Amino acid sequence: MFKYKRFFGLLLPLFIGLSGCSSESASEANQDQPNVLILMADEHVWDAFGAAGHPIVQTPNLDRLASRGARFTVAYATWPACVAARMSLLTGKYPTEIGVRGNNDNCDTIGSGYATFFSYHGYPTMVSGKMHFIGEDQFHGFDYRPIGDYNHSGWYVSDTTGNREPFDWLQADMDVHNMEDRRPDSARPYDGPLEESLSWNITQRGLPWLDRESSWLAVFSYLQPHWPWQPPQSYWDQYEGKGDLPRVRYEDIPEGLQSGISRRTTDDWNVLTDDEIRRTRAAYYGMITFVDDQIGRILDELENLGTLDNTIIVYTSDHGEMLGERGTWLKGNYFDPATRIPLLISYPSLIPEGTVVNTPVDLTDVFPTLADLAGFSTPSDVSGESLVPLMRGDLSGCNDWAASGYGDVGMVRQGDLKLIIPSPGADPWLFDLAEDPDELKNLSRKPAYAEKLSELTHLLFSAW
Repeated sequence: MFKYKRFFGLLLPLFIGLSGCSSESASEANQDQPNVLILMADEHVWDAFGAAGHPIVQTPNLDRLASRGARFTVAYATWPACVAARMSLLTGKYPTEIGVRGNNDNCDTIGSGYATFFSYHGYPTMVSGKMHFIGEDQFHGFDYRPIGDYNHSGWYVSDTTGNREPFDWLQADMDVHNMEDRRPDSARPYDGPLEESLSWNITQRGLPWLDRESSWLAVFSYLQPHWPWQPPQSYWDQYEGKGDLPRVRYEDIPEGLQSGISRRTTDDWNVLTDDEIRRTRAAYYGMITFVDDQIGRILDELENLGTLDNTIIVYTSDHGEMLGERGTWLKGNYFDPATRIPLLISYPSLIPEGTVVNTPVDLTDVFPTLADLAGFSTPSDVSGESLVPLMRGDLSGCNDWAASGYGDVGMVRQGDLKLIIPSPGADPWLFDLAEDPDELKNLSRKPAYAEKLSELTHLLFSAW
């Protein structure tokens, strides 16, 4: 089969024109293919949903997805912050390979990325919600975008030409440039109408697009449970008084493991009262359930359209959230609460129900998995690999590790062992997560682990 090349996106419009392939004939060419649906949250901790065993958070729709397909218990973001992880998911490449590290870095995806790939195969494509695209290109291969990204003038709607219409009324709901609202002690309910909330509109404005004759690719990408810590009132009420406390406090961290996490361990965020911490964690759980309800609306719509069983569905997040663990909040480090993410994949005809995969994987693997499930050859220039064999129980020939990082910092996990290089030139940290799930016992100086430390160091820096 024709191998998808990086330059093809530049030639795609010309190719279609020369071949006489109209948009209608392109749709007819893929009408028997499965739909592709990517559902994405922002800053969702890897185990904060029902199917992962969380004792508080209620997520009936994520649990429904997990029961219909595969749940990956050891999935990692490729960078513990928004832009690099999201562009890595889009392209199937590590941040170092695409030159994206900070949240202001632009990525040129012309001719690459899953949206362009599926467009080449005749799929119309749509994205509703946050993608955190930087620069003038706010589509990166997508055809239609009913709700775009946040900029300093607010959230906006995009049409197919890239025109933007600000949503001024969403400012109060999701003002991510209000630095005071990212403080955990600022948690409070969003008391506006539900129909004026961002997450509700991401769903509402994308749903009509799903009613199509041809197969399609759609992304619904939610900002929550990213701060501000403001679930709608009913979701605040659902969890009020139910917040819990972190497993590891800052004072519990052994000497030598207190660096490399976040500056927020050393400012006044580190001295919140237990009541403030419980209140903020309860608000976070409310936002997860709110997003879960939006996912339920989408699943119900697909069921009503009769297309649910013919739709490949992925749920994941760009990274996690420390949520007060180790005395810090937000992300920006390589400990599991910040870097480990949920990953669910459902497609009944090819993925056995209730599959659980314990092999480490990362965001680069999503793109080639989608291509494989849809019956296409995996693009030759991606770093990730298809997860289909793992979901079918075939471990032979598959990578057994996951990586996250950029340049000379990062983490790699293989089996139960996890290596972190927290900063350039820093001493490595090595953890056995089977014995030490909270990453408190550094094994890197133990002679018994010297060989494995060397292997993991080589593996990390050979990943990109």
